[in-house]
Amino acid sequence: MDSNKHDRRAVVAVVKCRDYSDREAVYRGLEGLLNHLGGIENFVNRGERVLIKPNLLAGDPPDKAVTTHPSVVAGMVRLVKEAGGVPFIGDSPGTGKFESVCGRTGMTDVAEKYGATLVRLCTRADIAIPNAILMKRLVVAREALDADAIISISKLKTHTYTAFTGAVKNMFGVVPGVLKSNYHLGLPGVDDFAKMLLDVYAAVPARLHVMDAVWGMEGQKGPRAGRPKHLGLLIAGTDGVAVDAVASRIVEIKPRFIPTTRIGHAEGKGVGKLEQIKVIGELLEDVRVTDFEAVKRTVGIADRLPPFLFRLLRNHLSNKPRINPRACKLCMTCFKACPPQAIHRRRKNTGLVIDYNKCIRCYCCLESCPHDAVDVKQGVLTKLRRR
Repeated sequence: MDSNKHDRRAVVAVVKCRDYSDREAVYRGLEGLLNHLGGIENFVNRGERVLIKPNLLAGDPPDKAVTTHPSVVAGMVRLVKEAGGVPFIGDSPGTGKFESVCGRTGMTDVAEKYGATLVRLCTRADIAIPNAILMKRLVVAREALDADAIISISKLKTHTYTAFTGAVKNMFGVVPGVLKSNYHLGLPGVDDFAKMLLDVYAAVPARLHVMDAVWGMEGQKGPRAGRPKHLGLLIAGTDGVAVDAVASRIVEIKPRFIPTTRIGHAEGKGVGKLEQIKVIGELLEDVRVTDFEAVKRTVGIADRLPPFLFRLLRNHLSNKPRINPRACKLCMTCFKACPPQAIHRRRKNTGLVIDYNKCIRCYCCLESCPHDAVDVKQGVLTKLRRR
């Protein structure tokens, strides 16, 4: 661990960007954002192959605020090309075929119009992690490792499991699709899962972390079925932990409540304390959003109980996914996405049910459902906290 970790500092830039309708305005917003950090030339050298890594969770249209907006990706492609770089857009979606996801999210249009290549992050590469927090080895996408530089463009959203998803969690996309479920299954505790995310983040480092916070997502059902929320901001920095800390504070979520921020700071993977972050551009007091609905999270609380007591009481204490039979179309997407195979059909095929003795509360079912048919049933801890 870094002996000078308490002396660390980070710089995060924040600028206003009203909406996505004018791509030229979004481009200028990005240009101004990066000028606070030394300009795009500070991150891209001439001739470098640059992976632009958006959040492409699923094939949802841009106005649902599930994925990084194509206007932001288009602006970054232009900036990379102006610096002499060769941009390609890549991710490994959690659900759906890459080509279909790119079409529905607007990435295909961006690639064709602005001259970038679409690349699915799918070739497995087994790598050692010398300074790992938890994972001594990881399987990540060779396509990401072979890039000369990575620019991550995350989306500001709530997350039912990890409370918040932004810069650090966006790098989980360099893990090839089906393997993500393996990590969920092997690491059912939220803190261990956060440590794995930080190991991925450090093993495949991005030179720059940009966050699309023009429209974010709020509510208990993020990162896919929450509500779009207008924030009107672009955020960037070289330290993803610090970017997440600033972004979460803007929406009135304390950084220490986000496991990747709290653990990332403690383990020296980034700066998660606001007093050690220099914010340039907009003042935080001027852009703070006071009516943002955060996740009412119980996973971390329940995990701290003694194991025998947790196993005995978790179905009552903790929040859990619940399938809404009126909305369910029996498409079986959640069934395929469930790491512990806790979802099965009722007798006579009348619907789907969840075996809560197997369920690990990863909420992959909620993330993957294309019909918003998975709700969150509140546990006793959440109800007591609200009272």
